[in-house]
Amino acid sequence: GIVGGGILALAGVAFNNTGPSAIVAFTINGLIAVITALTFAELATGFPENGGTYTFSKKVLSVKTAFLVGWVVWFASIIAAVLYSIGFGAFGIILMESLSKLIFGQSFSWIRSTSMLSGLAVVSTLFYTYMLANETGEGGNWGNIIKVVVFSILIIGGFRAYLGKTEVEIENNLFPFFTAGTLGLLQAMGYTFIALQGFDLIAPLAGEIKEPERTIPRAMLISLGIALLIYLPLLFFVSVAGMPHGESIMEVSKNYPEAVIVIAAKSFLGKFGEWIVIIAGIISMLTALYANIYAASRISQQMAKDRTLPYPLSLVNIKFNTPVNSILLTSGLVILLILVVPNVAVAGAAASLVFLIKFLLSHVISILVRLRSKLREGSFKVPFFPYIHILGLAACLFLAVFQGIADPRAGTIVAGSMIIGLILYVLLFSKRARIFDALLEGYDPELVRLRGKNPLIIVPIANPARAVSLLRLANILVPGNTGKVMILSVISQGAERTDKQIYERKLADSQSVLREALTESFDYGLYPEALTTVASDHWSEIARVSSFYHSELVIMGFTDISKYENIHLIEKLISSVRCDVVILKSEDKWKISESNKILVPIGGLGIHDELRARLLGSLCRERKREITFIRGISANSSDSQFNHALGQLTELARDELPLESQSLVIRSDNIVEDITKISKDSDLIILGMQNPKRKERIIGNFIVNLSKITNCPLILISRKT
Repeated sequence: GIVGGGILALAGVAFNNTGPSAIVAFTINGLIAVITALTFAELATGFPENGGTYTFSKKVLSVKTAFLVGWVVWFASIIAAVLYSIGFGAFGIILMESLSKLIFGQSFSWIRSTSMLSGLAVVSTLFYTYMLANETGEGGNWGNIIKVVVFSILIIGGFRAYLGKTEVEIENNLFPFFTAGTLGLLQAMGYTFIALQGFDLIAPLAGEIKEPERTIPRAMLISLGIALLIYLPLLFFVSVAGMPHGESIMEVSKNYPEAVIVIAAKSFLGKFGEWIVIIAGIISMLTALYANIYAASRISQQMAKDRTLPYPLSLVNIKFNTPVNSILLTSGLVILLILVVPNVAVAGAAASLVFLIKFLLSHVISILVRLRSKLREGSFKVPFFPYIHILGLAACLFLAVFQGIADPRAGTIVAGSMIIGLILYVLLFSKRARIFDALLEGYDPELVRLRGKNPLIIVPIANPARAVSLLRLANILVPGNTGKVMILSVISQGAERTDKQIYERKLADSQSVLREALTESFDYGLYPEALTTVASDHWSEIARVSSFYHSELVIMGFTDISKYENIHLIEKLISSVRCDVVILKSEDKWKISESNKILVPIGGLGIHDELRARLLGSLCRERKREITFIRGISANSSDSQFNHALGQLTELARDELPLESQSLVIRSDNIVEDITKISKDSDLIILGMQNPKRKERIIGNFIVNLSKITNCPLILISRKT
């Protein structure tokens, strides 16, 4: 996608804005692109997975921010595809005019109509939509070989034409060099930055590349180097020797922006030059169009897997293993924009702007990755961190701001797409995306560290015998170096506060509890922190400590949660803390690691989905477990009601644990008894408690009754909204 399409479509736009200094614009853009390619190589080898910048952002930013980045990246490839489809239409019109003159001796006005341009662009998009949906995407190098050969012939012809020019002619053609000053140069840079886009299309496919540590940096830098070796000499020879006698490069570029290279080729090599550039232009546009639709479809496929786009976009054709839905949607948006975007200049400006934003984000993400985590062993590293990254970031930011102001049409297109994306995310995707993201954090704790989080779990302990079970659960949720677990022991403060002996005894008891809890923990390889405080009310103190330390979760243990006094204490705790709460009902020293069959009753599509997904992801991180989501409906429910409930449950299970779960809907008039029977073959039941903002009872009758008659350990979860 990198060689040919950009310069053939946009060389005239560059010359029109800045004259012969277009070569300077391409050179500076080339330097910025090289710096950006280094950053992309670092990220793509550090995370060799499909998705490109979106995948990188997902690892270091919040899911909402990652969606916005993914939307930018997806839109970048879409608008680039629009540029190249319109470029194909422009070269198709040039070809049709040449054939018309050759056959009929004249050109017809309908050939140059807007509808013909749009029609050719749409046809080319539909053609590649069909191709991509029905093949693996593994193409040959024939297109690249033809393009490089044609450009080599053109450069040789340009060199010969240059040798035939006098010094006076060369000077007249080159000066004034900066025809529109610095402003014109910057405008040309903004319009044509897209011409060096292409190396970044490697990153979205990093998961499909062999030996990524070696292949990706070489592929990016060599492809970019070849493009610059072709572009810069060609621009020079077009400037000094490519225009008809007596005409300036700016005049020709203003009147025929898409045909500047064709006119130069005819000047260099006659009709032969004109024809080979037309053919090379058509091939260049088509290959770049192909590459961008291909990359865009993979980005949207990956976003759909993460639920930041509709899940059906992630599905693949069984025969060809291609994401057909994603390809169809991507191509549909390309066709829509073809009909909206008026010409190549606007398409190029919008494409350049959105790619500048994309590249800017890649520099930011790369800096965050370096600061928060070590890169994968063997991955490529940009030298002189962070200076190279900051230089690339500043350059992309400056050009993006300038481009958005200099061409309001491009800024409007990009801003409009961002607003639409944000609205769609809030209305349609945010909930499911957050749930799936919580699952991913459970599966891969490294995500937590990459995102700059340091979660704290507080485990209040009164009975050291229960400490190990609670700490095992806490360490599954926050393993290794991704957070902290704190044991809390509260010494009660009563009316006898002046009695020193009483306090010494209470302190000794507290120290004994902590000592036993820590000793038990160390025996099992668990290393929590410990804190002792003094307070008149244990539950208020737990809430205070939780708030003071900004804890993410409080884990408590109860042997019996059906007693009224225990229910009251649990509800008091949940109502007072500002974080999530997990209650474990089990025997002393129960081992969560031995819970292989887990039952997850679902009363409705409630507020606990994120916490439950993180818990399930954490449990399944160590090894595969049998997870069954179960939902009860009335015994008199119709088949349609049953199927609707099963569909809802299956969709929820697919979001919370897509690979390792099954869904079960049962018709029952006594769901507690039926779940109790099923739980006899289970090792653990996970239940969500009621929302304290909506229900008077946080622990409802279902939980109370189930805890009375089942011997299976229970984990109750309450998510703070």
